[in-house]
Order: sequence, then structure tokens, then C-alpha cells
Amino acid sequence: MAGRYIPPALRNKSGADEKKPPVKPERSSARFDELVSAEEVKSHFWPADGADGTLTHDKINQTLHDAAVTPGKLAYLFLFYQANPRFDTDHIIYVKSNLDLLPHQSADSSNQGEAAGVKPDGETSCSIDETAAGVPVERVSAHRVPAAASTPGDTDEPAAGPVTIFKQTRRGGSRSFAIEGWSTIERLAFCESHSPELVRILEQKWTKTDRRGNVIKEQRDERSWQESLRHRWAVLKFARDEVAEKDRGRPKAQRLADEVEESGPTKSVNETLAAMRLGNEVEVGEQAVEAA
Repeated sequence: MAGRYIPPALRNKSGADEKKPPVKPERSSARFDELVSAEEVKSHFWPADGADGTLTHDKINQTLHDAAVTPGKLAYLFLFYQANPRFDTDHIIYVKSNLDLLPHQSADSSNQGEAAGVKPDGETSCSIDETAAGVPVERVSAHRVPAAASTPGDTDEPAAGPVTIFKQTRRGGSRSFAIEGWSTIERLAFCESHSPELVRILEQKWTKTDRRGNVIKEQRDERSWQESLRHRWAVLKFARDEVAEKDRGRPKAQRLADEVEESGPTKSVNETLAAMRLGNEVEVGEQAVEAA
């Protein structure tokens, strides 16, 4: 018996259905698997800090942090979303909290003259010789942080060992920090409160460049400016520590079992409507049973 006639336009349809390409996983889901929360990072560096292992709001909002094994010394950083526009290009950040965790000069910087970046007219300088958006920044003296000493007493200054940087990739959400890896502080300078240099670096901090190259300045009121200017700030330049990455491997932060994944798979509109209809049907059925 002759086979059933299949029009030419439909002859390859059945074969195509059988050879559908496998569905590729979404890149966002794979990326989410690599993100950690601030609580998970804190639990890694302070495993016995409190019964619940949670962070207060003020603690989470700080950039510089120490660890239980090295209290009082910088161990890791939180770079919050779009808060450090010069990190991606120059690996430079500006901070004002927990400055006591940073390496410091063996003598008071206010008495070091030019070595501490003090100009002849008494104007304290705190810039680092770098460029911002292609515009040269004035070269001034800055503190170069020494590498970690091999044995205690090799240097009068606190050893600057490798630190872990966690960069926030999106605003909000439970898990939003990506592990940048090991870095060391290459240059360090301090800006005194209300100094002209502090005004200049804060203008850099609040100036961003979008994807099209447009320069956008963040608008801040006078109260916000005065609040920022009353603090002493630090300018830090980081460099990737390849030796630490080779010897210690990639930094890790164990995920907590009870962490809620807010950015997991979501239902489509049709699935949501179907669930609502199913819920209504169940409710009507229960009411009928109660009435009987």
C-alpha cells in the first residue's frame, strides 16, 4: 500500500520537530548562582559573631571591613552599586568610614610636609596620580603602601596584605554582590575635612559617565555636601594580587541555607492567571462541600 502523500512544504516538519535544539540556560540565572549577600560575606569573615549572624543596616552600608582572624585590619570591601565610578577604569575608590582599618604612615601626616602631600601654602593634597575620563589629574604626593612583611618587625608600618573585594552588580535583592577576587592597596592618600582637594574628589565621586560617554553629575543639596565635607576621607588605588590568587585560590563566601533567592525563576502571566483560576475553583468547591 502506497504511503500517505505529504505536501513538499510539510515534508520536513516532522523531522524538524524531532531535532529541536536543546534549550540553553539563561545567562542571568548562571550569573545569579555566583552572587552572594552581605550577610553571607559577614558570616564567612565573622563566623561566630552573634547568634543570628545578621548585620545591622549601618554595618552593611559601610565599605571597609575587618575579619575575626585579623581584627583591626582591612580584610574585605563592599563596593556598592554605582557608588565608585572610578573603580572600573582606575581601580580607585573614596571612603570615609572605618579609616582606622587602613595602613597608615608611621608619623602624623600633618607634620610630614611635602612627603604627606602638603603644599607650601598649607593646602593639604590627597590626590593620586591617575586619570579620570581621559583628563589628567594633578600629580601630588601620595602614600605608597608597603607590601606585607615576611616576618614581624620588617617595617614600622602595618603590613598591607591582600583583601577581598565584593562588588554589587545590581540595586536591591538578597544576593547582589559578585566576588572580584584578591587585591592589594597600591596607593593610599587622605583628604582632610573641608579641604579644597576633598571638594574636588567628591565631585569626581559623584560624576558618572554613561554608556554613550555622556558625563552625568549627581545633584546633591547643600546639606548633603556639608555632611560629606565634615569627614576625613581616604583615596585608595587597588591592584589585582595575582600571587594571592595563585596561592590562596579564588575567594569564597558560603551561601546560607535559609537565604531567600529573590531573583529566582518567576511565573509568566498565563501561569499566574491559571493559578488564580485554579484557586477560585478550589474555593468554590470547598464552599459547596461546606454548604452540603
